[in-house]
Amino acid sequence: MGADMRASRSGRRRSVASLTLAEQIVVWGLRRYQAARAGLEPLAPMFQRIFGPQDTPPALESFSHLIDRLNRLPRGNGAGFMDQHLSAIESMLLELMTALQRADRGRARIVAVLMAGSEGADDLIAVAGGFATLLNDAGFGLTEDRPALTPTGRSPMAGSSGPAPEPQRAPAAVMTEDLAAGETLLLQAIRLWVGCVKMRLCGFERIEQHFQAHAIADAAPSLHAILHHTAVAAERPVDVRCPPCRLLSPDEALMLHAIACGQRARTAEAYDALSAWLPPTAARLTLDAVAGISRALRRAEVELPLRRWDFELLNRLAAEPHAAPHPDTAGCTIH
Repeated sequence: MGADMRASRSGRRRSVASLTLAEQIVVWGLRRYQAARAGLEPLAPMFQRIFGPQDTPPALESFSHLIDRLNRLPRGNGAGFMDQHLSAIESMLLELMTALQRADRGRARIVAVLMAGSEGADDLIAVAGGFATLLNDAGFGLTEDRPALTPTGRSPMAGSSGPAPEPQRAPAAVMTEDLAAGETLLLQAIRLWVGCVKMRLCGFERIEQHFQAHAIADAAPSLHAILHHTAVAAERPVDVRCPPCRLLSPDEALMLHAIACGQRARTAEAYDALSAWLPPTAARLTLDAVAGISRALRRAEVELPLRRWDFELLNRLAAEPHAAPHPDTAGCTIH
């Protein structure tokens, strides 16, 4: 049996932040459908980006058959929209679809029987296999190895192959106008997400719309995971400014730095940045989400500069609210 099945049986639930892009498509599609309770229409924009206009109708039809079959399972068909771990059904569905993409009929049969029983296994294999094939044809293979952005060696702070050569770094940034276009795009998304949380709203759809306008909507799940982990696990208040503020906070700079390091597989530096507010276990888990957004930005040819951040200066400015260019600078925290 695969890792997901073992995890579900032993009680260890897999983190949403660890999902590959292909897995995100399946899980977020299921959850959005359940949350919207409005048919397949809310899924159409995402499917158009994934499958293209011509193949979107058959992909939506295939996904509808899958949802219908899952709704007839003996157990519930998924987790809540904001749940940061997969439900048993979600884990088994990913296991089933991975087996089908690998043409491992034996394992697929075992998983399908566990999910739907002997009588319903063949039907579940048929509908899951149909959507798994469409995903694979669109270039989203569940069988692909996950590009690792995880610590190696004895600790998250050390790698087995020695330190990477020091790259040339961009100058420090203090104001929002100092940022490159990709950094500005991310900072805006971070501030939008936090603004939604302050109004007791889920920030996912807001940042997905933001990224969609720049043709990188698949960056939204990973950034959502980073920020959600921060909101629930931070060991101290995390300073995120209101959208109009022209001054960067030290924590905003650390988030940008973590993702810039993620794009270069500089795992130790990314871990250090996350550890500024997250405990070690949460920081390690959040590295998966950093890897996810790094891949999404790379596909969109958006690269964040690696900067020589002056965190001492940023901290000093943050401690002087009277020097801030916008009155809403102080007090905008996630946690």
